[in-house]
Amino acid sequence: MALLRSAVALRSCSLVPPHSYIGNQAMSWQQSCEYCIRKGSNLISPSSSVYQSLMAKMLTDVKAQGQAWIGLRRSLITMAWYWQSEDDFGFTDWDKDQPDIPEKGMCASMLMTPGSDYTWSSDPCCSTKLPVSATSS
Repeated sequence: MALLRSAVALRSCSLVPPHSYIGNQAMSWQQSCEYCIRKGSNLISPSSSVYQSLMAKMLTDVKAQGQAWIGLRRSLITMAWYWQSEDDFGFTDWDKDQPDIPEKGMCASMLMTPGSDYTWSSDPCCSTKLPVSATSS
């Protein structure tokens, strides 16, 4: 599991949670959520362009690779996207031709390629990817 550094904004507001971890075992979205909760955190939720950029830099710095879950999924009732962290859903960083139709993906992941911008895609929640946990404490 890799520990990621924190980034702090002016006025001492944390933009990226100070304790972020990449799990070393791929698991489903639900299992990833449970893994993060056991660590006292949630799946990472890059809910703004600043957060996304800082997260991408931190993941590049630790040379993170593979596919990872983020804390974003569709509502089973409305099909609207929402953040596990309950942040407002406004910013997106979807990869080309994403998100796909609900039948092809209800949960969101990112491709971790050092130097990339870690764009998102929709994937089946039961597929396995690495969890990236983040907590503000």
